[in-house]
Amino acid sequence: MLEEILYGYCHCGCNQKTKIAQRTYNTLGIKKGVPNKFIIGHGNRNKKSFLKGLKVGETIASDGYVLVYSPNHPNKDKNNRVRRSHLVVEKVLGKILPVGIIIHHFDENKLNDIPKNFVVCENRSYHLFLHQRQRALKKCGNVHWRKCPFCKQYDDPKNMVNHSNGFAHRECKSKYQQEYKKIKGGKSD
Repeated sequence: MLEEILYGYCHCGCNQKTKIAQRTYNTLGIKKGVPNKFIIGHGNRNKKSFLKGLKVGETIASDGYVLVYSPNHPNKDKNNRVRRSHLVVEKVLGKILPVGIIIHHFDENKLNDIPKNFVVCENRSYHLFLHQRQRALKKCGNVHWRKCPFCKQYDDPKNMVNHSNGFAHRECKSKYQQEYKKIKGGKSD
């Protein structure tokens, strides 16, 4: 059962006071002189929270992760919230995670915060690497294959050449360079 939200506090469950409305907006149900039901941006999270069966004090951030109101946590954000996935991992490990650690959800469902669904990533780079591998596995069945940025097809890196920060088919890269030179009028920088 959900706890009752006090008058003048945000209905998303973040326990923050709302501002008094300065104007009336009938279409939004806002009346001048009455506290707003939500802090700006929290209204949609409340709907999502209700639909997803979250507890009071839990909200869904714009990036899809569940945030828990935790004012005493050393790594809290400016609104005193911490990602629920971090709290679960910290409970399992028995210690606070360092700043910069990213929790990867193996099934890519950010609401599924069970320990066997997690991979603890030391940085954003490794987290993005895991996503790249998962995309390759889904598309072509081989985590080692890379996607050509020109033809958008996956292939063995042995059949490709280095391109910027990745791999590309030699033919695709040549065709792109020829088209680029035509557009630039034959100029090469």
